Amino acid sequence: MARWCRCFLISLVLCLAACARGNVDPNQPLDGDAGFFDIPKEDVPESLCGTQGQLCCTGEACVQGLLCRDRVCVASPGCGGERQPCCANFACGAGFVCTAGQCLVSASCGGAGQPCCVNALCGAGFRCEAGLCAAVPACGGDGQACCEGNVCESGFACNASTCRPRVRCGAEAQACCASSPACEGALSCQAGQCARAPTACGALGQGCCPGNLCAAAGALCCNGTCVNPANDSRHCARCNAPCAAGASCANAACVAPPCGGEAQACCASSTPCGAGLRCNTSNRCARPSETCRAGTGVCLTAAECCDALSCRAAPATLACCREAGGSCTASPQCCGVMACEAGRCACRRSSETCTASRDCCAGLGCEQGVCRVAQCSLAEAAACAAGAEAPGCCLAGRSCVDGRCCASTGAACARNEGCCGAQRCESGRCCQSASGRCAANADCCAGLSCQSGLCRTAPCTLGEASSCTPGAAAPGCCASPRGCSAVAGVNRCCATPGGLCTGPTGCCGSARCEAGRCCAPTGQGCDSARPCCSGSTCQSGTCVAATSTCALGEAAACASGATAPNCCADARACADVVGTPRCCRNTGGACTTSLGCCASLLCVSGRCQAPASCGLAEAAVCTVGSSAPNCCGDGRACRDVVGTNRCCRDLGGACTTSLGCCGALLCRDGSCQSATPCALPEAALCTPGASAPGCCAEGRSCADVVGDTRCCRGVGGACVGSYGCCGSLICLSGTCQ
Repeated sequence: MARWCRCFLISLVLCLAACARGNVDPNQPLDGDAGFFDIPKEDVPESLCGTQGQLCCTGEACVQGLLCRDRVCVASPGCGGERQPCCANFACGAGFVCTAGQCLVSASCGGAGQPCCVNALCGAGFRCEAGLCAAVPACGGDGQACCEGNVCESGFACNASTCRPRVRCGAEAQACCASSPACEGALSCQAGQCARAPTACGALGQGCCPGNLCAAAGALCCNGTCVNPANDSRHCARCNAPCAAGASCANAACVAPPCGGEAQACCASSTPCGAGLRCNTSNRCARPSETCRAGTGVCLTAAECCDALSCRAAPATLACCREAGGSCTASPQCCGVMACEAGRCACRRSSETCTASRDCCAGLGCEQGVCRVAQCSLAEAAACAAGAEAPGCCLAGRSCVDGRCCASTGAACARNEGCCGAQRCESGRCCQSASGRCAANADCCAGLSCQSGLCRTAPCTLGEASSCTPGAAAPGCCASPRGCSAVAGVNRCCATPGGLCTGPTGCCGSARCEAGRCCAPTGQGCDSARPCCSGSTCQSGTCVAATSTCALGEAAACASGATAPNCCADARACADVVGTPRCCRNTGGACTTSLGCCASLLCVSGRCQAPASCGLAEAAVCTVGSSAPNCCGDGRACRDVVGTNRCCRDLGGACTTSLGCCGALLCRDGSCQSATPCALPEAALCTPGASAPGCCAEGRSCADVVGDTRCCRGVGGACVGSYGCCGSLICLSGTCQ
């Protein structure tokens, strides 16, 4: 471990030295050929170069939204905006491209499907691929595809091209660590996973084995423990059949105890012991001794004292004495400074004087000559044992979890090891990392919010026309698909031509809001996705003012991009209608015939609407071959169900009632299953597609679990062990995460 830390520090120093020379590119992985140790790209510190206030990377490169000025990455308000000069490296703000040294909304490049602009630049939300601008797919989040270079957001790692939560090693039910020690605390590495040593079971005095079984001959499982009913006085002949006080169990029968003999109990009569014996203070018959010392006799060891007396200070001189609870007639017979009360040596109470902890009552200890309540002493992250008593327990505010003293969500902490489970210590408090369980946003670490009970990457929340800051992080950024751009001189969340809008401040730059969509004014770029505003037509990718009135009416054959009068009138579009370009309207537009509705829309009650869809629900009585809306919806088939045609699903289909399952199938755990139920439990080895009973029960899937196909659940599913969670998920607090 020390060697690893030393190597890491050396590599960090080399990285920082390289940063000073501008040689570290945060978009490229570090490797041995560059003089550094292998470090995953997502783990490279942002402070190396390219971030605000830091040195520029190679080629005067900075992260998106920053510019390189005097070798330092800074924000520059004097360039990059609409009609402003281009910044260094031909950089412009979101939605603009560098054209002849000026940032403009490009008419012929930079948009979706358009050629890339100068220096392979595209508009906001697009990237240059094979010379054309394509939308950048969402990546890097939980369950999303890995970003370029196999990069994921903080707290996630790229696994089989998909971002998954990082798995911490060494804890119970987690993978064994590659370094020593492989597992935490008392855990050991078993079959690649950290687990506690299996508890011995079945022998007399041990816990019962699974199924309440005992291995010892003749033993019974009573209250979870294996006992011998032939001689156990608490379970004589059968469970929970105790013998009377003082009696013993012999040959499965309760026998009254003998008395009066040597070492036997004293009899309750005028002659308690046999000849030559006497009844001692322990109520046992014993022979008188001429060598042992009775109570208050001076001694050096306990072996010198009669009747199992202790030999210790009483209160200052070593003497044979009785401990707390022992019978007495006077206080000098009691050890330490205990007093004889009601015929018994009384233990010392809290705040009373003492000579040793044995003088003090239960739960107290002798500290500096006074009985005091024992205090827990284990600090943050200290190794511990669950249920330990003071002082070997965790200080207040922490619990012993997985063998170490840790704090729960929101509690104070100094380091990550002081927080329970997969939590992290941020700003002096424990917080839940990605996919951790939460009740409020305050439970989640920085950059995360509580969504459906789990901490997730915070989404952007600013709506249309909201004031915004370009490049702001979630949640203070514009919700998709809007971006932050200038609207009448103020940065607002707005849409580009073709995007939805409700008012004039919902469209970026000079774009206008018409009929609920942003349109491009005369002189701006246009295409099928970027319509021109009224009074203009799209000709050769540019909105041109109409020189005369368009004359083509509803359903007339047309040519895309045609000018007046050979264009569609009354704001109709020239689009495909059953294989032919016609003047048509979209959903909600007025119509007199379905040929006046674009694509597959139909004219219903004077408005263009989507074709009717099948509307019959689960288990509804149906007719085979019926058309919409009198047909089965949601992918169900019209098949026989117990003698009646109903809307149903086949084996494995979702259901809420058995009438929603075709044929003789039954609805179990939300899916259609055969009459014979699936029987394989959690973590059992299975075969995908197997039929009952050799399939997974209780709604589990048969999927890969660490190289085997087992019955498992996905994220959020209930579990007992990590082998019951699919893929690389682990079982934490009874839930697959």
